Amino acid sequence: MLLSDYTVWRRHKTSYPGQSTFQGLIYTALALGGEVGEFANKVKKIWRSRGGAALVSDVERLDLLLELGDALWYIDATAEELDSSLAEVAYLNMDKLNLRHQERKDN
Repeated sequence: MLLSDYTVWRRHKTSYPGQSTFQGLIYTALALGGEVGEFANKVKKIWRSRGGAALVSDVERLDLLLELGDALWYIDATAEELDSSLAEVAYLNMDKLNLRHQERKDN
């Protein structure tokens, strides 16, 4: 699947307060933070239940992937609120990290 395919699908499912206004950006940013927090909390609970061991069951893995999907939904919606796309976010991130890697090599 292409990132743009996901965006087209997500747009058909999208309805939230203030869409396409600054209020929409606030809503998606706060929702994204909440979803990332849910993911982190589930990882914490798995870690705590295993005394720090890094084993994840198939059920837990699926649950974590579903939480990542929720975060992806809000990343995509937030990018759109910024008149951008998942592809642009990915390219900008790659450029930033490539530059950081190059700067480390130069130092």
